[in-house]
Amino acid sequence: MVRALGLRPGEAGVVAPAALYAALAVGATTLADVASSALYVAAFPAGALGRLYVLTSAGRVAVAFAYATLGQKSGRARLDAAVVAWVGAFMAASAGAPSRLGPAGLTAVVLALSTLPQLLPLIGFQAAIDCLNARQAKRLLPVLAAAATAGTVAASGAARALAGAAGTAWLLALGALLCAAALPLPGLLHRQAWAGAAPPPPGAAKGPGEPAPSFFRTIYESFGDLGAVPAAKLVAAYALLSALGQNLTDYAWKSALKAEGGGPDAVAAALASFSISTGVLTLAAQLLVAGAFVARVGVRGSLAVPPAALVLLGPLFAIAPGVPAAAALKGAEVVTRYGVGTAAADLLLTPVPAASRLRVKALVKGAAGPLGLGLAGALIGLSGAEGPPPLIVGALVALTGALGFGVTRAARRAYADALAGALGKGRELSDVSPHSAALVRRELKARLKHALAGGEDADALAVLAVLDGHLFTVADIAPALAASAGPSVRRAALEAARRVLRAGDGPALLAAAPPFDEPDAEADLLALAVRFGGRPDGARLAAARAQADLRPVDSARARLWAHAVRAEVAIDRERALEALRQAAAGGPAQRRAQALRALGELGDGRASRLVMQALGEPDADLFAEAARAAVLLELPGAVTVLAARLASGPHAAAAARALALAGPEAAEDLIELLPTTRGEPGAPPTARASGGRTIAGTVRAARALAGLGPAACERVLRDYDRLGYRARTAVCRALGRVPEATGRALDPAAVLAAMESTVAYAEVLVRALPGARPGGLLAGEISHRVEETAARLLDLASLVGDRARIGRARDALDGPARERGTALELLEQLLPRGLGRRTLALLEPAPASADGAPPRLDGWLERCAAFDRDELPPTDAMFTVLERVLVLRNSPLFHGLAGEELYPVAEVSSVKAYAPGEPVVREGDPGDALYVVADGSFEVERGGRDVRKLGPGDVFGEMSLLDGVPRAATVVASASGGRALRVPREDFEALLDESPELARGVIRTLLGHLRAAGG
Repeated sequence: MVRALGLRPGEAGVVAPAALYAALAVGATTLADVASSALYVAAFPAGALGRLYVLTSAGRVAVAFAYATLGQKSGRARLDAAVVAWVGAFMAASAGAPSRLGPAGLTAVVLALSTLPQLLPLIGFQAAIDCLNARQAKRLLPVLAAAATAGTVAASGAARALAGAAGTAWLLALGALLCAAALPLPGLLHRQAWAGAAPPPPGAAKGPGEPAPSFFRTIYESFGDLGAVPAAKLVAAYALLSALGQNLTDYAWKSALKAEGGGPDAVAAALASFSISTGVLTLAAQLLVAGAFVARVGVRGSLAVPPAALVLLGPLFAIAPGVPAAAALKGAEVVTRYGVGTAAADLLLTPVPAASRLRVKALVKGAAGPLGLGLAGALIGLSGAEGPPPLIVGALVALTGALGFGVTRAARRAYADALAGALGKGRELSDVSPHSAALVRRELKARLKHALAGGEDADALAVLAVLDGHLFTVADIAPALAASAGPSVRRAALEAARRVLRAGDGPALLAAAPPFDEPDAEADLLALAVRFGGRPDGARLAAARAQADLRPVDSARARLWAHAVRAEVAIDRERALEALRQAAAGGPAQRRAQALRALGELGDGRASRLVMQALGEPDADLFAEAARAAVLLELPGAVTVLAARLASGPHAAAAARALALAGPEAAEDLIELLPTTRGEPGAPPTARASGGRTIAGTVRAARALAGLGPAACERVLRDYDRLGYRARTAVCRALGRVPEATGRALDPAAVLAAMESTVAYAEVLVRALPGARPGGLLAGEISHRVEETAARLLDLASLVGDRARIGRARDALDGPARERGTALELLEQLLPRGLGRRTLALLEPAPASADGAPPRLDGWLERCAAFDRDELPPTDAMFTVLERVLVLRNSPLFHGLAGEELYPVAEVSSVKAYAPGEPVVREGDPGDALYVVADGSFEVERGGRDVRKLGPGDVFGEMSLLDGVPRAATVVASASGGRALRVPREDFEALLDESPELARGVIRTLLGHLRAAGG
C-alpha cells in the first residue's frame, strides 16, 4: 500500500497524520456546506443565491486575513488548534438553531457556516507543506488531496443517510465531532515540520524596527507578494477565475435542483448523493491519474485541465439545460479542479517561504476566491430573483474557462521562479529602487567622509568594500585616494575605482590620486587611467620610471616600468616600442616578461622573433607572457606549439590561458587533444592510449576551446558524441562558464543534442549497475557518473537558459534533503521536458533491472569490473593502485571524488604496515605527507596524553597538504597494529598543478572536511 501511494522511507510518518487531518477537515467542511446550502436553497428563491455569494465573499475575506494576521503574531500550532476547536463548537451550537430563526438569522448562520469551516483546509495545507520539499510535494500532494476527497465522500454518504433519516441539523452535529477528532493533528504536523530544529518565533520574518503584523498590514503585504512572487500572482489570478467558474457551475446545479422542487432535507439528500458520486470520481482521479499526470505534463498542463472542462461543457448546459446537463457541468468542474488543478496550484506555492505562503493562501481564500464568488453573485443578481437564463450561464462558464486557460500560460516560468527563489540568497544592491539607491549613496558617502576625517581606517575600508558602479562614481571615492589617506585605505580606494570607473574617467582618476609609493599600486593606477582615457603627464611618468629602475628589479617594479612605457606610447610611439623591444631582448626576466606582454598587446609585429625565442625559455612567467604575445600577434605555428604544451607541458596552464585568446582557427588543434574514444582497454586513466593525452590536457584544451567564441563551441558540440567520457565532462564544464552572449549565439539544436547524448550515456550506465558488485569499485564509479549527469546537463543548459536559476539549482543539489528536493524540482523545470523527466529518473531511480545483455563499458570501467571480479592479476600494474584507490575513496576526506580522479593520487601514494606501538608521525615533525588509515587502528597523542582513536578511512596530517606546518600530535599504531596509506605533499602539489579537475575536487572536499572537523 505504501509503495502504491508513492511513499518513500520515512515519509509515512508525515503523510499519515496530514492525510487523516485532510479527511477530517474537508469532511467537516463538506457537511457544513451541504447543510448551509440545503437550508438556503429551500428557504429562498434561486436568484437569492447571488446575494449569499456576495455576503460570503466578504465574510471569507475577513476570516482569511484575520487568520493570516494571527498566524504571524502567535505560534501557528496553538492558533490552528484553537481555530479547529472554535469551528467545531460553532457547528455544534448551530445544529438546533435554524428551525427557530427568521430569514435574517438563518442568513447569518448560513453565512457563518459558509466562511468559518473554510479555514480548516487552509490550516491543513500550511501544516502539510511545512513538512514537504517541492519534490515530495509533487508526489504527495495528490495523496493528501485523495485523503481529502475520501473525507468528502464519507461525509457526503453520512449526509445522505442523516438528511433522510434524522434531518439536516444532524449534519452539523457530525461535523462538530469530526472537528473534535482533528483537534490534535495540526500540532502534531507542526512538531514534525520542525523536528530537530527550532521553529521560527512569531514575527521572525520581520526585520528589526518593522511594524508588528496587523489585519490591514497583512492585507497590504499579501498584495505586495503578488508583485514580488510570480507564483503568487498566477495562483491568485487562477483562484479568482476558478472561483468564478466554480460558483457559476454551482449556481447552474442548485438552480436546476430548485426547479425540481422539494424541501431542505430532499435538497440536502440530492446534494449529498451528487457529492458522493463526484467524490468517488475525484478520488479515483487523484489516486490513479493525478500524480502521474502532473509528473508527465507539468504544472501548466495540470492547471489547464479544469478551465478546459469549462470551455467544453459550458456550451452543453447553454444548449440543453436541466439537471443532467447541470450535473455533468458541475461534476466535471469538481473532478478536474480537485482531481488535478488544486494539487497543481498548491504545488506552485510549495517553494514560497512560509510567511509569504501563508499570506498568499490567505489572499486566495480571503480575496481571490471570495472575489470570484462575489463576482458570480453580482452576475447572477443582475437577472433578478429568478436568476439568469441557462444560455447566459453557459456562455459565462465557457468565457471563464477560456480566461483561466490563458492564465496558465505563465505557470511553468512562475513555478521555476518560485523554486529558484527558494534556493536564492537575497537580492543585489542593484535591485533597489532609485529613491532607496540615492539614500544608500548619500549615507555611504557621509560615512566615508567621517571615517577619513577621524582616521578610522577600518570604517573607511568597510565602506569602500561595498562601493560599486551601480550607484557610485570616481568622484565619490576621490577623498580616499588623496595623499592624506592611509596606505591601506588608498589601496582599497584604487580597488573600488576599478569597479566604478566608466569611459572617460581616466583624467579624473589621475587628478584625484597622487603617485603611490608602492610600485604595484602605481602600476595599477597607470593601467586603469590609460584604459579609461587618461594621459599621465611627463613628470609622473619620469617618477614612475625612476622608481622602477631601483634595485633589485622585482615583478612589481617591472610592471610599473612597463606601464610607464606603455603610457609614453601616446607621446612617442616608436621610441616607446623600441624601449620595450630592447627590454624583451635581454635583462632581468621580470622586465623581459612585462615587455613581451606590452609588445603583444600593442601589436608590434617587429617583436615576432623575440617572442618565439622566449617560448623556449624555462622561466614560467617569461613563457606565459611570450605565449600570450604570440597569440595576440597571430604568429605562424604559435597555436600548434601551445596546443602541444597542453598535453605534454611544461607550462601547460600558461599555454591554456594564452590559447583562450586565440581565434576560431585554433579550434581544430585543440579538438585534436580531446580523446575521441570512450577509453582504451588496458590504458591507465591518467593517459590516453594514443598520444599521451592527459586528463589535465583534456580539461585545459576544453577550457581553451570554450574561450574561442561561438564558432569553436559549436564545432566541439558537433563532435561531442564521439568524445570520451572525461573529455565530454571537461567540455561541459568549460561550456558552462562561457559568457552569456556566446551561449545565445549557439544553435540550440546542437546544445540539445549534447544534452540528449549525456542522458543517454547515463541510462546505459544504469543498465550496467545490476551487474556490478555492491560496494565495489565499479558500482561506485557508475553511481558517481550518473550523479554527475545532473551537473553536466546544467552546464549545457546554462548555454541557453537562465543562469541565475541554474546556479541556484547546482548549489543546492549537494545540500540538505529539503533543498535537494527543491533543486531537483527546479531542474525538471529548467531542462527540456523529456530530458528533465529522464534525468530525474536517473537521480531518483527505481530498483534497477538486470534484464538484457549488459552494455559495453569503456576501458576504465572494464578495469574496475575486472578488479571487482578478482580477474585482474596482482602482477598487473593497476592492481595495487586500485587497492589504494579503494582506501582513498572510503575516506570522508575524498568523498565525492571518482576513483578515476583519485587514480593519480593513488599512484604517488604508498601503503606501510606498522607494528603495535610504532609511531607513524611525531609531534613537531615536518608536515610532509597526508595519511589515510587502510586497516587496523591508531592512537593520537598530544603532550603525552591520548586524544582519540583512528580507524579505517580516518585521515591525519591533512593540514600538511595546505601549509606544511609541523605535526601537532603524535600518531602511533595501537596494540593490534595497522596499515596506513601515505600521500607525499610534494607529489600531491605536482598533481594539483597538472590536473585542475583533481585540484578543484580535492580542495573542495578537503576544505569541507576541515570545516566539519572544526565545527
